[in-house]
Amino acid sequence: MKRCIFFLLFFCAGATPGPNSFSQTDRDLARSAYARFQPADAELNKVYREFLASCDEVRKEKLVKAQRAWLAYRDTEASLESDGFRGGTGELLTANSVLANLTEERVKSLKDTFYSF
Repeated sequence: MKRCIFFLLFFCAGATPGPNSFSQTDRDLARSAYARFQPADAELNKVYREFLASCDEVRKEKLVKAQRAWLAYRDTEASLESDGFRGGTGELLTANSVLANLTEERVKSLKDTFYSF
């Protein structure tokens, strides 16, 4: 029985994953996160412009101020979270992931606000 378990473990440990299962480097993952960020950023700009066009002057001024503050927050948050990996391979991956995540959340938030009134 012990011999059977040993061989089972031996063969399972020797099994290799498929060619793309675990072959992504940190650089590949960072590019992937950035590729996720780009359309999210484009969608954010589109929704923001549509929302801005539908606002009166008072609301428009508030939206511009809020968006500028949010952009500063997003960029600073990405910098802060990636700082734990400063100089390492995870720095760019973390920064791009945070940018993508926060931008996707902002798009949803603006859409919820825009379409709720």
